[in-house]
Amino acid sequence: MSKKNLGTIILLMMLVFIINFEYSVVMSLAPKIAVTYQINGSNITYLFIGFSLMGLFAPFLGYYADRFGLKRLIILGLAAFTLGAAIIVYSSNITGYFIGRSFMGIGYYSLLSLTTSYLSYIIEYSKLGTVSGFHRLAVAGAFFFSPLVGSYFAINYSVTALYALIGGVSLFLTGLTFFIPEVKSSGRMDFSNVKKILTSPVSLKLIIVIFGLTVPSVYIFNYFSLYLSGHNFSQGFINALYSIIAVGSLLAGAVIILSSDKVGKTRVALYGIVLAALAILPLAVPAKGILIVAAFMLGLGYDTIWGLIFPISTKFFTTGKSTFLTILSLVMGMTNVISNITAPLVNKTGDFPAHVLVATGSLLLALFTFYSVLRRYKGSI
Repeated sequence: MSKKNLGTIILLMMLVFIINFEYSVVMSLAPKIAVTYQINGSNITYLFIGFSLMGLFAPFLGYYADRFGLKRLIILGLAAFTLGAAIIVYSSNITGYFIGRSFMGIGYYSLLSLTTSYLSYIIEYSKLGTVSGFHRLAVAGAFFFSPLVGSYFAINYSVTALYALIGGVSLFLTGLTFFIPEVKSSGRMDFSNVKKILTSPVSLKLIIVIFGLTVPSVYIFNYFSLYLSGHNFSQGFINALYSIIAVGSLLAGAVIILSSDKVGKTRVALYGIVLAALAILPLAVPAKGILIVAAFMLGLGYDTIWGLIFPISTKFFTTGKSTFLTILSLVMGMTNVISNITAPLVNKTGDFPAHVLVATGSLLLALFTFYSVLRRYKGSI
């Protein structure tokens, strides 16, 4: 690996860290955000709909990345993310937060896919699992530090001050991104390629997989802290549980690095879905010991599959790779929109145990659909 590629990979990991830091910090800070913007805690996910809805823009950025090069679209995504943070800082009200996070959503959903697509062009697929492990370590690191940093700012400063820090870091990274090499799609990209992608049987199945995997991100993670708070667990214990989930996520990154290219990316990914599905049910039991074990298992399993599903998906389309991956990001965003609308209704009907049942069902859907993809394309991925 050349020094230039190594430097580029490190920078991309930093981008992944900051966008996921912001994404995850709202989970543990949901009670603080609800108080800051004077919104009922059970309706907190309504405030995040704009962020998820902006996943609609991701395929457009992916398409133009395939046509004109990934570098400039990565810069554009980062610029949108930075602008969103600035809006939150300078408009300290609920409307400003909604609009600001909407812009940040454009950056989040596009950069998730574009960074993976970029890596797939500069790293051979046989080694992509190892690099994807480091990619996941960046995500896990963000999930690990976000409750700690978020809690510190919540106690000593404010939500606005936290977004000033996030915006400053993302602005600095935007400047550095101008120095990475340009990468372009192999083959000519036009709308006929988009039609081919959308009508492919594997696309539909992977869309279902992404839908099933995404549901728990709102149904579980956005309501877990509120559920724990309602059972009189301290903010310190809540933050500790989110950090335990992040420790599991860090181990997931290590598992991917050490085993995915040797054992097989698809096999390790399947194990990840199974473990995550088994870990969610015990989260409804308000007992510290059970919660600690389940949180760790969830972090390990959930981040193992998320660390591999996008790299595996890069194998299906040579031309239009960025477009396809950003379509999957769009599915993530739209699933989050649906979940943000339906989760408060489910919460009022059956509280957190109902969330657990919905999330478990969605993971089982993802498991069986993903398995059918692997049986159909065995030997090519």
